[in-house]
Amino acid sequence: MKILSSLSLIIPCLMALSTAVADSAVNFRVLLSGDQEVPPVATMTTATAILHVDNDRQTIRFDLDIDDGEAILGAAGAHLHCAPEGANGPVVVFLAGMSPPGFNGRLRISGTLSDASIINPACGASIEELVDAIDGGGVYINVHSPDHPGGEIRGQIY
Repeated sequence: MKILSSLSLIIPCLMALSTAVADSAVNFRVLLSGDQEVPPVATMTTATAILHVDNDRQTIRFDLDIDDGEAILGAAGAHLHCAPEGANGPVVVFLAGMSPPGFNGRLRISGTLSDASIINPACGASIEELVDAIDGGGVYINVHSPDHPGGEIRGQIY
């Protein structure tokens, strides 16, 4: 009788734990601006990014919305870089290459990242390791332009 009573307490706890693990998807919202660049860049361009890490930490879906307030970018590349706030680091994932012809100052870049998306293992060789680096404040998004090839705007991912 005591065994059945104990099991009736343990089973709901195990079910709650498995539900918590299954619902462990993470979202990161990032604001990008020129003043976060190293060194800072005076620009009207801004962006917002949302990264959604799936439950098993195998993929990241992202949306990056760029608003070029001055309409001067003309072309842009976007990447994830590996470095803490206040430092520059290597590109680890390409988010986008050059913007399409006729870029009018607003651009949405969307995609899904997997282990195959990682071109440099400086922050880890898998999405799971990359998410660990993000959790530690060691990854940022950078948008580049012809006027600022080192970076027009930046946002540290937290």
